[in-house]
Amino acid sequence: MTKAKKTLPPYEHLFSAQSLKRAYEYVNYVENVQFSQNGISCKVEGSYPYKVKIAWNDNDYTELSCTCPYDYEGYCKHIAAVLMYIEEEEEFLEIPTTTKKQKKPEWKQIIEKLSKEELQAFLIEYAADDESLINTIMIKYATPIDRVDIQKYKKIVNNIFSSASDDFGFIHYQDVYGVSHLISNLSDKAISAREKAKFEESFSISAAMSEVCIDYIQNLDDSSGWIGGLIYDAFRNIENVFHECKNETLENLIFEWLSKQMKNPDYSDYGCDEGLESIYFELGNNPPYTESTSRFIDEQLSQYEKGTGWSSKHRYNEFLMQKLVLLEKQEKTEEAQLLIEKNLQLSDIRKIKVNQLLEQKDFFKATECIKERIRISEQENFAGVT
Repeated sequence: MTKAKKTLPPYEHLFSAQSLKRAYEYVNYVENVQFSQNGISCKVEGSYPYKVKIAWNDNDYTELSCTCPYDYEGYCKHIAAVLMYIEEEEEFLEIPTTTKKQKKPEWKQIIEKLSKEELQAFLIEYAADDESLINTIMIKYATPIDRVDIQKYKKIVNNIFSSASDDFGFIHYQDVYGVSHLISNLSDKAISAREKAKFEESFSISAAMSEVCIDYIQNLDDSSGWIGGLIYDAFRNIENVFHECKNETLENLIFEWLSKQMKNPDYSDYGCDEGLESIYFELGNNPPYTESTSRFIDEQLSQYEKGTGWSSKHRYNEFLMQKLVLLEKQEKTEEAQLLIEKNLQLSDIRKIKVNQLLEQKDFFKATECIKERIRISEQENFAGVT
């Protein structure tokens, strides 16, 4: 008996940054591990239990295979996860010094003997009754597009969600992982398209992901945060597309789309607004979008100004702070100051006023300003603010 060789050749260069990032989430899902001399075979639990095989010599890898549908830049996250798993193991299982050559499984021999027509007929027959297989095929083999077509990918993402929904349209926790796994493969496709300068397709995929995910998040158990994370990833990719595409028409389409999403309160209500708002205001506070952004903020302020609920007050405060940032960039100092004086009932605005007074070394007025805010917060029962 001897032990499998633990030293691995370098592998980071074989994967995209996205695959390596996602791989950390899967290290604990490596199962049914079988070591051989300089090799490993195992399963990695995803939406399906994917089979991974890895073999190496002193200098390089002689086999890196996974049964998942990933077919983009580099190797998949499951293979990366297994390599990370090997590195984490203190020592490998003991194995015989000689290993018997395994006979190729019969099912694999059968597939290899099938003709192209037989394989196509088989897939068509079984895909008709297996929505997960259809979704996987669509993610991997859908015809690339050279124009913005969000509806095409919304249909794919909708199918992924609907196939996991129960009779009441709800997706339970145990099914959310499989859904998020399939959509994360679509997210990888969007990133790969962007890196290949297929910006219209990349934007279309990410836009479809965010729109459908926010629609479904209300009817599923996302206590794991997977779906919210996918929405955040979609916005990050859209931001990168905007900065990399150098296409004014596409840039305008992206900003128009972001403006539309900003009017959807669900992003805020379900905690998915941070990525959206940071991108929108980063772009919108600069020409040629400042006027459009200003009008939008004014519309939102008018909408939420008279609201009495916590959500309305929170949204009003957020948009007011962004209005001040925009006014400062436009060097409209007097208008910004009038807005501050008008909204001193808000804690964040009063902090700005206090800081102004401190800079002026008017400590008496600064103290009175703070005391007034304490009185307001006591009346409104805002214990934390008090």
